[in-house]
Amino acid sequence: MKRRLFYWVNIIVPLLSGALIYIYWRPSAYISRLVFHIFHISHNIPVGRPVGIYRFIRYYLGDILWVYALVFSLALYSGRHSLMKVYTAAAVFAAVTELLQLFPRIPGSFDILDIIVELIVCTITIFIIYSYEWRHAL
Repeated sequence: MKRRLFYWVNIIVPLLSGALIYIYWRPSAYISRLVFHIFHISHNIPVGRPVGIYRFIRYYLGDILWVYALVFSLALYSGRHSLMKVYTAAAVFAAVTELLQLFPRIPGSFDILDIIVELIVCTITIFIIYSYEWRHAL
């Protein structure tokens, strides 16, 4: 039970946090426009070119949190003995979704740094899962 709770918390909290970051910091993102439309609200936060930590939050943190949640969700359903498969699936998914942004019909802007950051997040998340499973397997 504790194991499943650990996984679910590490899926739901980053997903919700990532969604809030997109809604607040990226008003042109699909999820933001959808929320604004459903709740009939307007976005009044000034959107300029962010610098420093605000740049990191706006352009990377939402994706980082979503990739983190993706790895945890794949690990939850595939089991602790297939973490390499989980890593591969999450890394391929993250890279493909970023590469799809090269096509004009897919929203977003391609950035190779996004792929690098997402691969780093996949690696770190696998280590977090592995260390959790190792500590609780004893």
